[in-house]
Amino acid sequence: MNPYRPEPYRLGRNVVNATIGQMQKSAYETALDAGGPHRGWLEKQRKLKTVTLEKSIRTLKRTIAKHEEWIANPYIKFPTDAETANVRYHQFKKWPNDIRRQKEQINIIEGVINERIDKE
Repeated sequence: MNPYRPEPYRLGRNVVNATIGQMQKSAYETALDAGGPHRGWLEKQRKLKTVTLEKSIRTLKRTIAKHEEWIANPYIKFPTDAETANVRYHQFKKWPNDIRRQKEQINIIEGVINERIDKE
């Protein structure tokens, strides 16, 4: 997470960037595009039962919380004598990217669940 760039505000399925005011597609909408990022993952999720998808969301949220803990205090994950560059890489690059990806996955799973609700 970049402290100089605010988090986007979520409005429905679109994301509005507070600093620019641009509309961006959600991860689910991007995955709907043929050949787009996450398309294969979306198709795999569509084959799973709703109960499994709901469990996946809970698991991803727990994983996000764990990553946020590690970002706040990386020495929960690393020994105190760990190489500083490696710790900083995980704290400022890897774990925030993991969180971003996991939030995108949650968005896609929620989209699949909403597809099923809309069909009923």
